[in-house]
Amino acid sequence: MADYKKIGFIGTGVMGGRMCRNLATKIGVPVIAFDMDMDKVAALDNVGVEAAPSVAAVVEASDIVLMCLPGEPQVRATCLQEGGLLENARKGQVFVDMTTATADVEREMAKLFAEKGVDFVDAPVAKGCVFRRRRHAQHHVRWQRRSLQAG
Repeated sequence: MADYKKIGFIGTGVMGGRMCRNLATKIGVPVIAFDMDMDKVAALDNVGVEAAPSVAAVVEASDIVLMCLPGEPQVRATCLQEGGLLENARKGQVFVDMTTATADVEREMAKLFAEKGVDFVDAPVAKGCVFRRRRHAQHHVRWQRRSLQAG
């Protein structure tokens, strides 16, 4: 796997908050996070997660950005809005979307990000929060092979 210096996380709600906490406590790489509800990010301060003031700040500071959002409308907005992921993405970055969204939106995002030389990995979470708490969540991953190889 590539050598990431900082991991970004967008969406620290019920599912994403637990994933972000695990990353911060187990992987040994600094984590920076953003959520529309900054109280959710502040709750991760005790494990060293840095709060970002915006999506753009997460992208600017990170080599890889993971997101776990409520659904497809939030994926579209976070990726495509002014100041969003696509606008701020830079060549060589990797974006991993763990949102359960349609394959159509994931393919659309992957195509748009690829045009900028950026990888967009579709890795939706299967099973729900109860399974996540028990560490039994599953991710179904679709990506171009170069995304997770050493750079």
